[in-house]
Amino acid sequence: MSIKPQEVTKIFDGVEALEGIKNWKMWIFCITNAIKTCGMEKLLLDAPSAEERPLSRAIFSLIIKTIPDKILANYIDIREIHLLIAALRKRFDVQTTVTDSVNEGTLFSVRGHISQFDKTLDELKHRYAELCTHGK
Repeated sequence: MSIKPQEVTKIFDGVEALEGIKNWKMWIFCITNAIKTCGMEKLLLDAPSAEERPLSRAIFSLIIKTIPDKILANYIDIREIHLLIAALRKRFDVQTTVTDSVNEGTLFSVRGHISQFDKTLDELKHRYAELCTHGK
């Protein structure tokens, strides 16, 4: 079953506006569910193909209507659904924020004796790599 861009509006009708961390979990659940209802779960992970582009634009337009200007202003250059959701998740998902803070803290707590400099440097590189991959 192929859904038309005009029909997407009905699916997104019940999605409330994002208010920040206050309703982040419910908002992301509703947005994800609406995208899946449209049969476009691929948009949560990747950019749309050429034939999916009109439907993707309709979905993207409806998503940004649920985001207040003061929040959306930080993401004005993002044009893909998966990138927008990843950026919002990085900002509002408490678990992601806490994990990043813990990783950053452990990065600065690594220390060792000068005779073990190579080992300490390897550990720092490993922790930094974890921090970088988690942030994507």
